[in-house]
Amino acid sequence: MTDYVFAYGSLLSPASLARTLPNTRLTDVVGARLTGFVRTFDVAFPNDGSQGDKAYFDPSGGRPSHVLFANVVASSAGEAVNGVLVPMGPGDIALLVNRERLRVVGGDGFGATHGRTRGPRRHGVRVRRAG
Repeated sequence: MTDYVFAYGSLLSPASLARTLPNTRLTDVVGARLTGFVRTFDVAFPNDGSQGDKAYFDPSGGRPSHVLFANVVASSAGEAVNGVLVPMGPGDIALLVNRERLRVVGGDGFGATHGRTRGPRRHGVRVRRAG
């Protein structure tokens, strides 16, 4: 049985997916809709230089101290998030955890509690093939 990750943000970009998971074939990625969830921007990430490989700048060239990233959270029935299912090969989860390095929301004025990280969350979902 193959495990899949539901991608709903930058991993929807083929270039971003290829940089993160170079062994994933686009022909194996399947369009999906995650019902009972909603997309939010409630994950704050420090943009202070502490992550040497990540820097985000606003249109005027300034560097905000924090940036917000997309997240999905459980919601009422009838709401859904569009995305794709990406099959996971050996080592792919570790690549995703390294890429994401998420901070837990809540704490300071920017919504980030520094020093506490989390990786992908596992939810059991039923997948129905379309058609």
